[in-house]
Amino acid sequence: MDPKTVSETFRQIIAGDDIPAPEGMLRTISAKYVTKRLPGFPYTILENLWHAVFWQNIWLNKIEGKKVRSFMEDWQSPDPSEFPALRKEFVANLEKARKIAGARAFRHKMKSDSAAVKTLVSMSIHDSYHIGQINLMKRALRKSTK
Repeated sequence: MDPKTVSETFRQIIAGDDIPAPEGMLRTISAKYVTKRLPGFPYTILENLWHAVFWQNIWLNKIEGKKVRSFMEDWQSPDPSEFPALRKEFVANLEKARKIAGARAFRHKMKSDSAAVKTLVSMSIHDSYHIGQINLMKRALRKSTK
Protein backbone atom coordinates (compact mmCIF):
# COMPACT_ATOMS: atom_id res chain seq x y z
CA MET A 1 0.00 0.00 0.00
CA ASP A 2 1.28 3.46 -0.82
CA PRO A 3 1.01 6.65 1.29
CA LYS A 4 -1.61 8.21 -1.02
CA THR A 5 -3.93 5.24 -0.48
CA VAL A 6 -3.50 5.61 3.28
CA SER A 7 -4.29 9.32 2.95
CA GLU A 8 -7.49 8.39 1.12
CA THR A 9 -8.36 5.97 3.93
CA PHE A 10 -8.08 8.78 6.47
CA ARG A 11 -10.10 11.08 4.20
CA GLN A 12 -12.90 8.52 4.13
CA ILE A 13 -12.80 8.10 7.92
CA ILE A 14 -12.89 11.87 8.51
CA ALA A 15 -15.69 12.38 5.97
CA GLY A 16 -17.74 9.50 7.33
CA ASP A 17 -17.96 7.73 3.98
CA ASP A 18 -18.52 4.27 5.48
CA ILE A 19 -18.75 4.97 9.22
CA PRO A 20 -20.13 7.90 11.21
CA ALA A 21 -18.01 11.01 10.67
CA PRO A 22 -16.02 11.25 13.92
CA GLU A 23 -16.30 14.99 14.42
CA GLY A 24 -20.08 15.09 14.20
CA MET A 25 -20.64 11.82 16.04
CA LEU A 26 -18.41 12.83 18.95
CA ARG A 27 -19.82 16.37 19.09
CA THR A 28 -23.35 15.06 19.61
CA ILE A 29 -22.56 12.86 22.61
CA SER A 30 -24.28 14.23 25.68
CA ALA A 31 -22.05 14.99 28.66
CA LYS A 32 -24.29 12.77 30.80
CA TYR A 33 -23.24 9.73 28.73
CA VAL A 34 -19.45 10.03 28.65
CA THR A 35 -18.83 8.43 32.06
CA LYS A 36 -21.82 6.09 32.21
CA ARG A 37 -20.85 2.42 32.07
CA LEU A 38 -23.26 0.16 30.24
CA PRO A 39 -23.85 -3.36 31.57
CA GLY A 40 -21.50 -5.77 29.83
CA PHE A 41 -19.21 -3.00 28.52
CA PRO A 42 -15.68 -2.88 29.98
CA TYR A 43 -15.29 0.91 29.68
CA THR A 44 -17.09 4.20 29.21
CA ILE A 45 -17.17 6.39 26.11
CA LEU A 46 -14.66 8.69 27.80
CA GLU A 47 -12.25 5.84 28.61
CA ASN A 48 -12.64 4.47 25.08
CA LEU A 49 -11.88 7.86 23.50
CA TRP A 50 -8.92 8.42 25.84
CA HIS A 51 -7.52 5.03 24.79
CA ALA A 52 -7.98 5.83 21.08
CA VAL A 53 -6.17 9.18 21.44
CA PHE A 54 -3.42 7.50 23.49
CA TRP A 55 -2.72 5.14 20.59
CA GLN A 56 -3.03 7.84 17.95
CA ASN A 57 -0.29 9.72 19.76
CA ILE A 58 1.91 6.63 19.97
CA TRP A 59 1.66 6.06 16.21
CA LEU A 60 2.09 9.73 15.29
CA ASN A 61 5.07 10.05 17.63
CA LYS A 62 6.69 7.01 15.97
CA ILE A 63 6.16 8.62 12.56
CA GLU A 64 7.70 11.87 13.81
CA GLY A 65 10.60 10.20 15.64
CA LYS A 66 9.41 11.40 19.05
CA LYS A 67 9.45 9.56 22.35
CA VAL A 68 6.59 7.10 22.73
CA ARG A 69 4.70 6.57 25.99
CA SER A 70 4.74 3.19 27.69
CA PHE A 71 1.94 0.84 26.74
CA MET A 72 1.48 0.27 30.48
CA GLU A 73 -0.06 3.76 30.73
CA ASP A 74 -3.04 2.74 28.61
CA TRP A 75 -6.68 2.61 29.73
CA GLN A 76 -6.94 5.57 32.04
CA SER A 77 -10.12 7.01 33.56
CA PRO A 78 -9.85 10.72 32.74
CA ASP A 79 -11.90 13.46 34.30
CA PRO A 80 -15.12 14.18 32.36
CA SER A 81 -13.93 17.75 31.85
CA GLU A 82 -11.28 16.33 29.46
CA PHE A 83 -13.86 15.03 26.98
CA PRO A 84 -14.09 18.17 24.77
CA ALA A 85 -10.30 18.36 24.44
CA LEU A 86 -10.01 14.62 23.72
CA ARG A 87 -12.74 14.89 21.10
CA LYS A 88 -10.86 17.71 19.35
CA GLU A 89 -7.51 15.92 19.63
CA PHE A 90 -8.93 12.71 18.15
CA VAL A 91 -10.24 14.54 15.08
CA ALA A 92 -7.07 16.67 14.76
CA ASN A 93 -4.91 13.53 14.89
CA LEU A 94 -6.93 11.95 12.08
CA GLU A 95 -6.34 15.05 9.98
CA LYS A 96 -2.65 15.10 10.88
CA ALA A 97 -2.24 11.48 9.77
CA ARG A 98 -4.08 12.24 6.51
CA LYS A 99 -1.76 15.16 5.82
CA ILE A 100 1.39 13.15 6.58
CA ALA A 101 0.32 10.37 4.22
CA GLY A 102 -0.92 12.75 1.53
CA ALA A 103 2.01 15.17 1.48
CA ARG A 104 3.85 15.62 -1.80
CA ALA A 105 6.98 14.32 -0.07
CA PHE A 106 6.23 11.48 2.35
CA ARG A 107 8.31 12.52 5.36
CA HIS A 108 8.72 10.46 8.50
CA LYS A 109 11.40 9.31 10.94
CA MET A 110 10.83 5.58 10.63
CA LYS A 111 13.27 3.08 9.13
CA SER A 112 11.38 2.84 5.83
CA ASP A 113 8.37 4.10 3.92
CA SER A 114 6.86 0.65 4.31
CA ALA A 115 7.13 0.82 8.12
CA ALA A 116 5.61 4.30 8.16
CA VAL A 117 2.72 3.24 5.91
CA LYS A 118 2.09 0.17 8.09
CA THR A 119 1.99 2.39 11.18
CA LEU A 120 -0.56 4.73 9.58
CA VAL A 121 -2.66 1.77 8.42
CA SER A 122 -2.68 0.44 11.99
CA MET A 123 -3.83 3.84 13.21
CA SER A 124 -6.63 4.04 10.64
CA ILE A 125 -7.94 0.56 11.48
CA HIS A 126 -7.77 1.17 15.22
CA ASP A 127 -9.50 4.55 14.94
CA SER A 128 -12.29 3.10 12.80
CA TYR A 129 -12.80 0.32 15.32
CA HIS A 130 -13.14 2.77 18.21
CA ILE A 131 -15.39 5.14 16.26
CA GLY A 132 -17.73 2.19 15.77
CA GLN A 133 -17.56 1.20 19.43
CA ILE A 134 -18.23 4.73 20.64
CA ASN A 135 -21.13 5.13 18.23
CA LEU A 136 -22.64 1.84 19.43
CA MET A 137 -22.21 2.88 23.06
CA LYS A 138 -23.79 6.27 22.32
CA ARG A 139 -26.82 4.63 20.72
CA ALA A 140 -27.18 2.09 23.54
CA LEU A 141 -26.94 4.80 26.19
CA ARG A 142 -29.62 6.91 24.49
CA LYS A 143 -31.90 3.89 24.29
CA SER A 144 -31.26 2.82 27.89
CA THR A 145 -32.21 6.23 29.30
CA LYS A 146 -35.52 6.60 27.44
